[in-house]
Amino acid sequence: MAITEKDIQEIKKAHKKKRNYIEWYGMKKGFLSYLGLPVFLPLKAHLQHGAGMIYRNDMPDPLVLETPNQNVFLCNSYQKRICEQFLPDKDIYIIGSIFPLYRQAKGIVQDENAEGTLFFPAHSTESVSVLDNVEKNLSILNNLPEYLRPLKVSIYYKDLLKGLNKIYEENGYETFTNGHRKDPLFIDRFYKIIKTVKYAMGTTLGSQTYYAVEMGIPYSVIGDNPKIVNYGNKYYPEEIVTSHNRAKYGYTKHEQARSLFIQENFRDKLKITRDQNDFVLRSIGYHEKISKQQLRKIVLTSLFSS
Repeated sequence: MAITEKDIQEIKKAHKKKRNYIEWYGMKKGFLSYLGLPVFLPLKAHLQHGAGMIYRNDMPDPLVLETPNQNVFLCNSYQKRICEQFLPDKDIYIIGSIFPLYRQAKGIVQDENAEGTLFFPAHSTESVSVLDNVEKNLSILNNLPEYLRPLKVSIYYKDLLKGLNKIYEENGYETFTNGHRKDPLFIDRFYKIIKTVKYAMGTTLGSQTYYAVEMGIPYSVIGDNPKIVNYGNKYYPEEIVTSHNRAKYGYTKHEQARSLFIQENFRDKLKITRDQNDFVLRSIGYHEKISKQQLRKIVLTSLFSS
């Protein structure tokens, strides 16, 4: 499972492939598997990547704004309310977060002999570099108590290609990757790795936060907020975003959510708090999503519509 040269070559190969956005991270595969439909079926819908995404400045994800599809499938009522203001002519549904739906459909659970912690450094994208304070991360990781060990590190493909894994490996940590976002096995690799640990942590509130807590794994935010450096994404600020100017650029709700998971005292064994659990369940639309039967009907009807 540890990162190998073969993993790196497969990521480079996948990077050259053309895939529709809804296939990223294994979303389409996970979605159709949840519905009990063949994964090769065409899908005329927008799928929300990630989990419980909090829109910056209450502005929808550009991938939602630009979708050509009539059906828009989102995680929760917050996203639906925001998107209805910008996309009044679309049919918008709350279906929940795709990864947990796939996990539940496949019966994936935490291993009985799970141990240690999986750490998620903040990750970059194609046009935005997210820079962690790696030295501070290592200092915190090196001083964590024994019950959180062994420590493993999950490296996003973009940062793997920059060699971030080597820094953690040189400091004695085993590294893992879920592969390229265009790889349909991304979703399977994520759960294959995370189900082996008792705890998860990172410097940011990311999709992994929701997925971990949803399956009963406590998640902690440690270290500093990463810097965000934009290299051409028109939806991100041109100025470097730091802890000091995040509110200026619409990250207030992100910071409020992040604060729920900040952990500085690891003496007592970590547990998921009620506030954390309630926040995650709201974010993934646990109590709001339409039924599987209704969703399946919408998908199949769209296949035969003009």
